[in-house]
Formats: sequence, C-alpha cells, structure tokens
Amino acid sequence: MKKEIPTSRRKFLSTAGTALAALGGAVVLARSKPARAQKAPKQSVQYQEEPKQNSKCANCNFFIQPESGEEMGSCQIVAGKISPNGWCNLWSAAS
Repeated sequence: MKKEIPTSRRKFLSTAGTALAALGGAVVLARSKPARAQKAPKQSVQYQEEPKQNSKCANCNFFIQPESGEEMGSCQIVAGKISPNGWCNLWSAAS
C-alpha cells in the first residue's frame, strides 16, 4: 500500500518559488541604503538676508547656530550658509 503525499510537486514548486522571491526581496531591502533627505534651495523658500518683522533665522526652530568665529550658521531644512538675520517662508518660532 502506497502512502499518499499530501502536497503535489506543482504546489511545492509554487510555494518554494514564492518563498525564494520573498527572500530575494528581503535581501535587496536589507542592502539598500535609506534615502537621504535633501535640503531645499534658498530660492525655493524665498530666503532673504533681512528679517521679516520679528521673524529671523536666529529665532527659528530650524536654525543651527554658527560655529565660534563664524558669522553664518546653517539650517536643518534649507541648503547653504544662513545669516542669523535672514528669513524664509519656512520660518517656525523656536520653542
């Protein structure tokens, strides 16, 4: 008397192929580097060297203070050197 195999070859190959594809996808995702966020160009955020009323980069949440001895700082979201007295349309009050 023959024992009946519950899985057919076709079903086994289909399942193995799916598992292999999933494993390949996982390897690709594991090797890929996370996307690096790019900073906005000054022109696109209407950056200006002068403050707008009481709003200026020095009191913005995104401003990074200049290193000692430097006049210009930087910004977390705008590219390039940033004046503490500058302003752009992404200005957000520092907390």
